Amino acid sequence: MTDLSQADSVLITRVRSGDEQAFQTLFDVYYAGLCAFAATYIKVEEMAEEVVQDVLLDVWERRARWVVSSSIKAYLYGAVRNKALDVLRRVRREDQLASQVTTGEWPLGAASARGSQLDQIMTAEVWTAIRDAVDGMPEKRRAVFLLRWDHGMSYADIASATGTSIQAVERQLVRALHSLRDALRAGRPASEG
Repeated sequence: MTDLSQADSVLITRVRSGDEQAFQTLFDVYYAGLCAFAATYIKVEEMAEEVVQDVLLDVWERRARWVVSSSIKAYLYGAVRNKALDVLRRVRREDQLASQVTTGEWPLGAASARGSQLDQIMTAEVWTAIRDAVDGMPEKRRAVFLLRWDHGMSYADIASATGTSIQAVERQLVRALHSLRDALRAGRPASEG
């Protein structure tokens, strides 16, 4: 049983049939948001974009077998998350094998992730404190928090993208907000709580 919207169903059917214009629509609608989301995991913009391009290319190449259960958005964000984590694991393995990390190279000395409209509104110190607090959250909590507030996803879509229940998403969001509030009050990362 699927919970696809009619618009998603139509777009999926068109992409599956090889409609390049439908795929371009998919790309145009989701690419920028997916890149921003990938950048929350992979702090090097070019690598984050490669992750998104790989996911979208995979959708196109496997379009005849493309299965989406809840929404296109949830599917794509889940796929990008999984791909980004795979890249991070691969890089960590390579770094361990090389046993020497050069200063200034990703992942250790990476530049900060993308900017946003919030950067223009909030002071640099407040934005830095919020970003540090979010970065200090446990991985699952951070992912759920960013999917909700940076990407506007529903609880159901977040649950589908992260492979958890809606109740687990709700719990993670409540904990994220509490730990973020506490971290900002105390001036420490949000990993505790």
